[in-house]
Amino acid sequence: MRASLPKRSALRQWEQRFGPNMTPMVDIVMVILIFFMAGTALVGPEWVLRAAIPAEGRGGGGAAPFELPAARFEVGLAVSGGGTVVSGLGLADGTLAEAEGALAALGADSAGANLIVMLRPAADVPYRDVVRLHDACEKAGITRVALASPTPVHPP
Repeated sequence: MRASLPKRSALRQWEQRFGPNMTPMVDIVMVILIFFMAGTALVGPEWVLRAAIPAEGRGGGGAAPFELPAARFEVGLAVSGGGTVVSGLGLADGTLAEAEGALAALGADSAGANLIVMLRPAADVPYRDVVRLHDACEKAGITRVALASPTPVHPP
Protein backbone atom coordinates (compact mmCIF):
# COMPACT_ATOMS: atom_id res chain seq x y z
CA MET A 1 0.00 0.00 0.00
CA ARG A 2 1.14 3.50 -0.76
CA ALA A 3 1.87 6.07 1.99
CA SER A 4 -0.37 9.05 1.73
CA LEU A 5 1.40 12.28 0.84
CA PRO A 6 0.26 15.67 2.13
CA LYS A 7 -1.90 17.65 -0.21
CA ARG A 8 -0.09 20.14 -2.30
CA SER A 9 -1.93 23.38 -2.27
CA ALA A 10 -0.76 26.63 -3.81
CA LEU A 11 -0.73 28.35 -0.41
CA ARG A 12 1.48 25.69 1.15
CA GLN A 13 3.94 25.80 -1.72
CA TRP A 14 4.03 29.62 -1.60
CA GLU A 15 4.74 29.63 2.20
CA GLN A 16 7.57 27.11 1.85
CA ARG A 17 9.20 28.99 -0.95
CA PHE A 18 8.86 32.62 0.15
CA GLY A 19 8.39 32.60 3.94
CA PRO A 20 6.25 35.06 5.91
CA ASN A 21 5.12 38.38 4.54
CA MET A 22 7.77 41.00 5.47
CA THR A 23 6.02 44.04 3.98
CA PRO A 24 4.45 45.32 7.26
CA MET A 25 7.76 45.08 9.10
CA VAL A 26 9.61 46.97 6.36
CA ASP A 27 6.94 49.68 6.45
CA ILE A 28 7.32 50.11 10.22
CA VAL A 29 11.13 50.23 10.00
CA MET A 30 10.94 52.90 7.30
CA VAL A 31 8.56 55.04 9.41
CA ILE A 32 10.87 54.76 12.45
CA LEU A 33 13.90 55.61 10.29
CA ILE A 34 12.20 58.74 8.94
CA PHE A 35 11.18 59.73 12.49
CA PHE A 36 14.77 59.49 13.75
CA MET A 37 16.15 61.34 10.74
CA ALA A 38 13.72 64.21 11.30
CA GLY A 39 14.48 64.22 15.05
CA THR A 40 18.23 64.52 14.57
CA ALA A 41 17.78 67.51 12.28
CA LEU A 42 16.05 69.36 15.14
CA VAL A 43 18.80 68.54 17.68
CA GLY A 44 21.61 70.06 15.58
CA PRO A 45 21.33 73.75 16.62
CA GLU A 46 21.35 72.80 20.32
CA TRP A 47 24.93 71.56 20.10
CA VAL A 48 26.24 75.13 20.10
CA LEU A 49 26.37 76.64 23.59
CA ARG A 50 25.57 80.29 23.98
CA ALA A 51 28.13 82.53 25.68
CA ALA A 52 27.27 85.55 27.78
CA ILE A 53 30.29 87.45 26.47
CA PRO A 54 29.27 90.38 24.24
CA ALA A 55 30.93 90.64 20.86
CA GLU A 56 33.59 93.34 20.48
CA GLY A 57 32.36 96.61 19.10
CA ARG A 58 28.90 96.25 20.61
CA GLY A 59 28.03 98.25 23.68
CA GLY A 60 27.45 95.69 26.39
CA GLY A 61 26.10 98.06 29.07
CA GLY A 62 26.77 95.58 31.94
CA ALA A 63 29.94 94.65 33.77
CA ALA A 64 33.09 93.75 31.89
CA PRO A 65 32.94 90.11 30.77
CA PHE A 66 36.44 89.31 32.01
CA GLU A 67 36.08 90.95 35.41
CA LEU A 68 37.22 88.77 38.28
CA PRO A 69 34.52 87.36 40.53
CA ALA A 70 34.07 88.58 44.06
CA ALA A 71 36.59 87.31 46.60
CA ARG A 72 35.08 84.65 48.86
CA PHE A 73 36.18 84.02 52.42
CA GLU A 74 34.98 81.09 54.48
CA VAL A 75 34.91 81.54 58.24
CA GLY A 76 34.46 78.46 60.41
CA LEU A 77 33.14 78.69 63.95
CA ALA A 78 33.53 75.91 66.53
CA VAL A 79 33.30 75.51 70.27
CA SER A 80 36.58 74.68 71.99
CA GLY A 81 37.52 75.03 75.64
CA GLY A 82 34.18 76.55 76.61
CA GLY A 83 34.34 79.38 74.06
CA THR A 84 33.86 79.93 70.34
CA VAL A 85 36.96 79.77 68.18
CA VAL A 86 37.22 81.09 64.64
CA SER A 87 39.20 79.64 61.76
CA GLY A 88 39.68 81.47 58.48
CA LEU A 89 40.65 85.05 57.59
CA GLY A 90 44.24 84.16 58.46
CA LEU A 91 43.21 82.92 61.90
CA ALA A 92 43.62 79.43 63.28
CA ASP A 93 41.57 78.98 66.46
CA GLY A 94 41.26 82.73 66.99
CA THR A 95 38.83 84.51 69.27
CA LEU A 96 35.73 86.40 68.19
CA ALA A 97 37.46 89.73 68.91
CA GLU A 98 40.37 88.79 66.63
CA ALA A 99 37.90 87.78 63.91
CA GLU A 100 36.09 91.12 64.22
CA GLY A 101 39.44 92.92 63.82
CA ALA A 102 40.33 90.80 60.77
CA LEU A 103 36.94 91.56 59.19
CA ALA A 104 37.37 95.31 59.84
CA ALA A 105 40.82 95.24 58.22
CA LEU A 106 39.47 93.22 55.29
CA GLY A 107 36.65 95.71 54.71
CA ALA A 108 39.05 98.66 54.91
CA ASP A 109 41.62 97.14 52.52
CA SER A 110 39.20 96.40 49.70
CA ALA A 111 35.74 97.34 48.59
CA GLY A 112 33.43 95.51 50.97
CA ALA A 113 30.72 95.24 48.33
CA ASN A 114 33.02 93.04 46.22
CA LEU A 115 33.58 90.47 48.99
CA ILE A 116 31.62 87.40 50.00
CA VAL A 117 31.95 86.05 53.54
CA MET A 118 30.57 82.57 54.25
CA LEU A 119 29.96 81.87 57.94
CA ARG A 120 30.07 78.12 58.62
CA PRO A 121 29.25 77.44 62.29
CA ALA A 122 29.33 74.04 63.95
CA ALA A 123 26.02 72.78 65.31
CA ASP A 124 26.93 73.58 68.93
CA VAL A 125 28.05 77.21 68.37
CA PRO A 126 25.79 79.71 70.17
CA TYR A 127 23.67 81.73 67.77
CA ARG A 128 24.71 85.02 69.40
CA ASP A 129 28.32 84.41 68.26
CA VAL A 130 27.17 83.91 64.66
CA VAL A 131 25.13 87.13 64.83
CA ARG A 132 28.14 88.93 66.35
CA LEU A 133 30.31 88.05 63.35
CA HIS A 134 27.51 88.95 60.95
CA ASP A 135 27.26 92.39 62.58
CA ALA A 136 31.05 92.77 62.34
CA CYS A 137 30.77 92.14 58.58
CA GLU A 138 28.12 94.84 58.23
CA LYS A 139 30.24 97.33 60.22
CA ALA A 140 33.19 96.59 57.93
CA GLY A 141 31.05 97.35 54.85
CA ILE A 142 30.77 93.73 53.71
CA THR A 143 27.19 93.38 52.52
CA ARG A 144 27.31 89.90 50.99
CA VAL A 145 27.33 87.57 54.00
CA ALA A 146 26.07 83.99 53.74
CA LEU A 147 25.31 81.48 56.44
CA ALA A 148 26.12 77.86 55.62
CA SER A 149 24.32 74.95 57.23
CA PRO A 150 25.92 73.91 60.49
CA THR A 151 28.52 71.19 60.37
CA PRO A 152 27.61 68.21 62.54
CA VAL A 153 29.47 67.74 65.78
CA HIS A 154 31.24 64.40 66.09
CA PRO A 155 32.32 63.33 69.55
CA PRO A 156 36.06 62.51 69.80
